Amino acid sequence: MQAMRTAYLIIGVIVLLTSAIACKKDDTVCACKLTGPVDATVEFHGDQAADGCGWLILINSTYHSPVNLPERFQKMEEQKVTLTYTLLDEEYICGFPTPKAPRYKKIKIVDIELK
Repeated sequence: MQAMRTAYLIIGVIVLLTSAIACKKDDTVCACKLTGPVDATVEFHGDQAADGCGWLILINSTYHSPVNLPERFQKMEEQKVTLTYTLLDEEYICGFPTPKAPRYKKIKIVDIELK
């Protein structure tokens, strides 16, 4: 009975360690959450200082807020791109944070190219 409990404990610890190593929260990208390449549109939705939404990316009829959009894609108000990204567990609140303020899931860009 004691040996069985010890075996379960060891297996549990191994599973937890493997999960922690596979998808750490840092600047590395976990392949298990990668999406793409997909067709998308980079759009400018107003200056954030004036309660605009800044740069958003339209993917399959859904807007996302990029946390790392390269400057070279922040020149035109609308650009068609091909994108590989990972979806983050965070939301971007557009404008003044009220219950009715638009909210967009944040994404981290892994690769982006003009179409």
